Amino acid sequence: MKQPGDGACDVLNLMGQGATIFTNSFFNTVEYVHVVDLVSLAGAGIDMLNP
Repeated sequence: MKQPGDGACDVLNLMGQGATIFTNSFFNTVEYVHVVDLVSLAGAGIDMLNP
């Protein structure tokens, strides 16, 4: 038999899993964009060094 509050715990667990997945994908995206920015900056710096 389910206790009162079990449903709330299930919802919190699901929200926690969703937040974890969202956070992981968010940071993966940020890291990817950061790498692309660094490559772009490096390219721009090389262009500036070679007029």
